[in-house]
Parts: sequence; C-alpha cells; structure tokens
Amino acid sequence: MRRFLPLVIIVFIVASISIYLFGDSGVVALRTMERYKRSLSANVDALRQRNAELTAQLAQLQSDPENNRILARSVDMYGPDEAVIKLEGRRSPAVAYAMGDLIRMKRSDGGSTVVLKAVAAALVLLLGAFAFLDARKPRGRANDSGGR
Repeated sequence: MRRFLPLVIIVFIVASISIYLFGDSGVVALRTMERYKRSLSANVDALRQRNAELTAQLAQLQSDPENNRILARSVDMYGPDEAVIKLEGRRSPAVAYAMGDLIRMKRSDGGSTVVLKAVAAALVLLLGAFAFLDARKPRGRANDSGGR
C-alpha cells in the first residue's frame, strides 16, 4: 500500500489542477464569463445611446410638423393634396431602424469537460482496480526462514 500512496497523491494533484483550470467553473470558464459580461456591458451602453437618440428624435417629431412631412416622404407616405412623381429605375430608400442586438452566450457543447470527466472516471476505475488487485496479492515475509 505504501507504493500505491504516492501514485494516488500524484493523480489527485493532477486531477485537481485540471479541474481548477478546465472544469465547469474553472479559470477558463471564468474568463469566458468575463468576456461575455464585457460584451453585455457594451451592448447596454449602445442601447442607452440609441435610446437617447430616439428620445431626441421623438421630441423633434412632436414639435416640428415640417420634419414630420419630410420623414413621411422618405418612407413613401404623402398627403392627399400632394402630387407624386416617380422616376423609372429609381427606388426610394427605405429607412430601417436598427435596434440593439440581443447577445446570447454561446455555450460550448461541453466537449472539453466531457473528456476531462471521462479521463478522471477512467483514472478512478484504474486506480480502484489496481488497489483491489494489490490488496489481494499475498504478502510474504521479507526474511522467510523456510518453515519454522
């Protein structure tokens, strides 16, 4: 059993370091979450800026009727008394409002953690089998005098 103990300690240390670095809540996962947090923060900032722009545009639309007519014409809306002239081969540009992007965290399929867990389970089984077989091995005396 004394020969077996250093092997168990080494395997335990290697498995612990591997889980600390590559596990579900290890260093690599933490860095991934920090990058995701920064991208969410940037997205929120962009949405706040867009909200401020839209609020200013709404205030302008509520106070300036001439601006309303210009914007309505840009999306092909005309008053009943207005004459419309369309040129062949020319399309009016459509105004599309871009809203904030919805950012979702890309979950990995767990390939690296599955491999890590499979290797750990295999090591546990191998060490268990080794310990079982080592315990069943008959032990002889070191200085056997041959049958007293």
